Amino acid sequence: MPGLMDELEYEDADAFSKALMGFLVPAMVMMDAMVLVLNIAVLVVLELVAMFIFRLLYFRSQVSAEEKD
Repeated sequence: MPGLMDELEYEDADAFSKALMGFLVPAMVMMDAMVLVLNIAVLVVLELVAMFIFRLLYFRSQVSAEEKD
């Protein structure tokens, strides 16, 4: 059973390939951009959580230091 590319002429196959790449390349670029934005968002959230934890620990140590005085 011949494949799809065997049934198409060379010009049609080349046009099909160009159309496919014309769709896939922008889709891959958009996917890379979305992954980059998601990575930055995750890092920002992790930094905010770390800041909250360190502030909580700092205020707890301040309160315990005041209680000892």
